[in-house]
Amino acid sequence: MIRQIVVHPGGAHKDDFLACALLIAEHEVGIFRREPSEQDLSDASIVVVDVGLEWDESKMNFDHHQFPRDAEPLCALSLVLKHLGAL
Repeated sequence: MIRQIVVHPGGAHKDDFLACALLIAEHEVGIFRREPSEQDLSDASIVVVDVGLEWDESKMNFDHHQFPRDAEPLCALSLVLKHLGAL
């Protein structure tokens, strides 16, 4: 069960905004704009979107910033869509 969503502080980008919209449509939880803690990154009940430098569906972490420049183009939204089976 998801308890909350953590997304980077500052203004929203299209990828994290849409990823969060999909997640809250399925799970009515709050969104917190802040840097994730190590506890956030290891707690599967806290979804971390577009921050944290980790893509790990088992821990519900959906960041794309750690991939090399020549990797397949991915964003937080595409990682969440893959997790939901929609991509």
